[in-house]
Amino acid sequence: MVKEYTSLQDIARVAREKASGMGLPARSEEEWRRTDVTVLDWERRSNAGVRVLVEGDEAGAGESPAVLAMLERLSGRLDNVFLARALGSEEVVWVRTGGGERVVRIRQGERVRSDVHVLVEARPGDQGVVRLVHEGGRGSVLNVLVSVWVGEGARVVLVDEGARRADAARVVHVWGEVERGAVLEHASLVTGSWFTKQRVHVRLAGEGAEAFLRGVMVAGRGDHYDARTVQEHVGPQTRSLAQYHAVAGEDGRTVYQGLIEVAGSARGTDAYLSNKNLLLSEEAASYSIPTLSIGTDDVRCSHGSTTGHVREEELFYLRSRGIPEEEAVGLLAAAHIRAVTDHLPSSLAERVARRAERKVKRMKGVALRGEVA
Repeated sequence: MVKEYTSLQDIARVAREKASGMGLPARSEEEWRRTDVTVLDWERRSNAGVRVLVEGDEAGAGESPAVLAMLERLSGRLDNVFLARALGSEEVVWVRTGGGERVVRIRQGERVRSDVHVLVEARPGDQGVVRLVHEGGRGSVLNVLVSVWVGEGARVVLVDEGARRADAARVVHVWGEVERGAVLEHASLVTGSWFTKQRVHVRLAGEGAEAFLRGVMVAGRGDHYDARTVQEHVGPQTRSLAQYHAVAGEDGRTVYQGLIEVAGSARGTDAYLSNKNLLLSEEAASYSIPTLSIGTDDVRCSHGSTTGHVREEELFYLRSRGIPEEEAVGLLAAAHIRAVTDHLPSSLAERVARRAERKVKRMKGVALRGEVA
């Protein structure tokens, strides 16, 4: 079953007005300091047009007061032109979870501009999986907002499978709000595009709300991937985890910026963020910037970050058992990737992991030592 949806013209109009007065993010801004968006040739490529399809039974949602309130809060936080234009998209693609799996496919076409707003609604008690797949054409630039409202006691697994073409570029914002006793799981696989800038911001609004944010980035020749996560705790007794692993080879670049933000009202918060980066060449680089902002003493919050090359003792162990060096490096990179992908639904975990591992195998110039950025 395939449907297309359009709505929320009033909120979109306000966002478009804000976008009209914004320029591209400057590298003087901390979030964008390590990512040059001028390489996107944004004004020319962003108008190529795309077509968005939703596959799955009972797809679709409505303009509930809770969803509109979420989008109104988001409209007050528009801090860059990409987010403003995506919220201002003339077409909003609605997806209601309702159980089962939905697939949102974004394809090159002429129906809408390449600014896309996908709105996922999980009503109280709903459970479901939503997959986002970018099938854009050659040289395309996709700018997408995925806003997710998770009602009381609901559970949503949102999987961004990234771009299928190596010459595509993406800017992706995810905004999630999680109500009392609800769970949002978000996973992203960034391997197919040459440029991806992603921000995942989850607001844990209700008591006992939970969020689990996971990501894998595999950057090779000419690739630049930049991910930011925000775990915003508002309600009491909330829990969150951010786990992002990157593999960078050849001259690939990855950036991870993570923030745990705890309001004074969020007593009993339990939050952790982890970023681990594996470098496979002397030219590759990974940057890790974890941050905490805590507004109450009654919390348990921490973070961890590591960046390094393949360890010689690990490689020696595998080679001593007859495994060739190139294959041994591949196995170590695969273990690094699967530490994240194994948490995905079983129907997706193996396929997603193999896509990432295939890109590692295509990399050239693997090295054991080098400067760590």
